[in-house]
Amino acid sequence: MYRELAAQTGGGGAAIDRLRRALCTLGRFARDHRATIGRVWIDAMQGEPVALGFMRENAPRHVGVLLALAGQAARDGALRPLPPLQGLMLMLGGVALPMIFVGGLADAQAAPMPQAMLAEQVMDDAAIAERVDCVLAALSSPPPPAVTPAPVAPRRRTTRPRRPAPEEVHR
Repeated sequence: MYRELAAQTGGGGAAIDRLRRALCTLGRFARDHRATIGRVWIDAMQGEPVALGFMRENAPRHVGVLLALAGQAARDGALRPLPPLQGLMLMLGGVALPMIFVGGLADAQAAPMPQAMLAEQVMDDAAIAERVDCVLAALSSPPPPAVTPAPVAPRRRTTRPRRPAPEEVHR
């Protein structure tokens, strides 16, 4: 994975373009190896020494590539400046987590999800690239304007005459 990540992010081009390629590579890797990633993750969370060692040895290199590219893209003005882990969590959560978590639920038949829909809308290369673009748009500089509800005009009182109460009518 690291070799592929380095190949996709090396060379020329703007940092934001290299970050996009890196995130697409990460997404495809997560899709293609989701069962293994899930098992290593669970073992690491259980404190298994081999899984922890694997994560400690490999995660910093991959994360380092993403953080370096995101930092350069922020310095270039393509991404808004955020605390590094804030941006990283948004990127990983938007790109890799759908394949690992949702794909795992579907594989285990724990969630009723048609496989064709999952393949097209979550696992497909085009779906991965679309999520990457959405994540990068959310992190773009300047930030998108905040969504505020349109002002609501106050309701006018109708000029209908007031109906008398029944006891007023029979007086």
